[in-house]
Amino acid sequence: MGNNKEKRSRTKAKKLPEPQQEEEENRCFGEYKCRKCNRHWCSGNTWPNKGQQCKKCHIIILPYNVVENEKPQKENRCFGEYKCPKCNRHWSSGNSWPNKGQQCKKCLKNILPYNMMPLKPKKKNEDVDVNRKPHPRHLCQKCKELGYYCRESD
Repeated sequence: MGNNKEKRSRTKAKKLPEPQQEEEENRCFGEYKCRKCNRHWCSGNTWPNKGQQCKKCHIIILPYNVVENEKPQKENRCFGEYKCPKCNRHWSSGNSWPNKGQQCKKCLKNILPYNMMPLKPKKKNEDVDVNRKPHPRHLCQKCKELGYYCRESD
């Protein structure tokens, strides 16, 4: 019996193949619903045909709705969609910048957008929206870094 233990310790463990790293450009936005506990969540870190683990049941769930993220051109201002993972607050902003976050108004955590789309140009006969909310500069990472209103660098 002592020989079996020696043989086991001498045999090298099989090295598992390293998982292929998904390309950033294939990342999507996905919606999930656990069939066991009915928990619903959304994620900007979704890849087609890859599941995520339900935090309550710990089972792997495939997304039921997957939308490709549109990649903005260069460093231009974009329309961004945000979701705070801490307090689940959702918001969107026409003052979003690639690789720049906005602070959540509730918990003040800096959040990167889960989806960004190029801004659509206004039509010539389209007026400025007078009901538009002012941009909260104190919550904008780009404004803080520049030291002035980020739209001025646009």
